[in-house]
Amino acid sequence: MWLSVGCALIGLWVLTSALPALVRNLIVLYLSRDTYDDVPNVNIWRIYYLVEIAIGLWLILGAKGFRKLYWWAQTAGHNSSA
Repeated sequence: MWLSVGCALIGLWVLTSALPALVRNLIVLYLSRDTYDDVPNVNIWRIYYLVEIAIGLWLILGAKGFRKLYWWAQTAGHNSSA
């Protein structure tokens, strides 16, 4: 029980640091799209933050929650009575 709570809190901490940074970088990239020359560097940081967000979500959901989410995504829209 304590391990799952600790992992969820660490995942929440990772998300609260990665999401604002990703949003900030996307806004800066959008606002300076005509004058900003370092686009490959921003793309590398965008990938880094997306991976960090995925790890944070995995820590929050845990292995069972991630498995349930994956199963739901696979079976979404399928009629189970057919």
